[in-house]
Amino acid sequence: MFLTINQIKNITFGAVSVYEDNGYILFDRFTEKQKECYKNYRTISLQGKVKATAGVRFSFVSDTNFLKFNYILDYASSRDFAYFDILVNGELVAHIGKDKIDNSEKVLEVSFEKGEKHIEVYFPWSMKTTIRNLEISDGASLKEKNRSKTMIAYGDSITHGYDAFYPSNVYVTKLAKYFDADLFNKAIGGDTFFPELLNCKDTFIPDIVTVAYGTNDWKISTREEFTFNAKAFFEQLYENYNGSKIYVITPIWRLEEEDDTKPTTNWTLLEHRDFIKEIALQYENVTVIDGYELVPHDTELFLDKRLHPNDDGFKYYIENLIKAIEKTA
Repeated sequence: MFLTINQIKNITFGAVSVYEDNGYILFDRFTEKQKECYKNYRTISLQGKVKATAGVRFSFVSDTNFLKFNYILDYASSRDFAYFDILVNGELVAHIGKDKIDNSEKVLEVSFEKGEKHIEVYFPWSMKTTIRNLEISDGASLKEKNRSKTMIAYGDSITHGYDAFYPSNVYVTKLAKYFDADLFNKAIGGDTFFPELLNCKDTFIPDIVTVAYGTNDWKISTREEFTFNAKAFFEQLYENYNGSKIYVITPIWRLEEEDDTKPTTNWTLLEHRDFIKEIALQYENVTVIDGYELVPHDTELFLDKRLHPNDDGFKYYIENLIKAIEKTA
């Protein structure tokens, strides 16, 4: 049977809007006001990345024998690859996509064993995803399966998903699972501390907020710009979410800091991390995690050999992040 738009909305998590257009279903992780904010304050390159389906997933319980839908992928990042991950009862059963995509319509189909099971479909973080004809077995049961909490993740490319080939491996995706939280990923590759975005807050209050900006600020902002933006961001964040638990993750290691590089801000990345910590800890509901040791300083754990973790790098990231969080509990 083919699912209706309302049924699809019910099983979709991580999207603030799910809507139909000429028979196709689209998913937005940013509100219209937030997209307008990117249009007004950010470059065209960053504006295009709001279309990516980072963090979007289906989650439902069903006794269906298969899942099938048509999909189209369009560029919404600087990466060519895009994959879906399909999990059953928490175990990966299918990894579908391409290292170099085109925007032709394709079909995703996965068969399942008999019986009721929890099915999750993690969407590509790197592309805009459009689907149609979402189908399960005729007469199959269908019940959405949400988590007990909600979580918003702010950040740059690494939080966006760069460079995991498996969308279920992105560190905020695994962190949300650890917290039993439905994730809303608001990260954009290439972004910096963005206080204006917080003026267009979501309609719900999350239980958990993560913040992981800084590596781009270090490279491209002046000291004055960074100081103003970081302070304004945390001030507005606290005003919006003073009842939420906030985790601030300072930038992970990057190759350029090996030679004590001092770019526009004229300070090292270690000094930059300390300054983020100093600002963030002014607020009582904030926990700061030092990102420097989260991923080993081994270029083989980074797809580009310098900055963006690959799937192995993300395994270290989430394991060490959870250990750091548990030490603060």
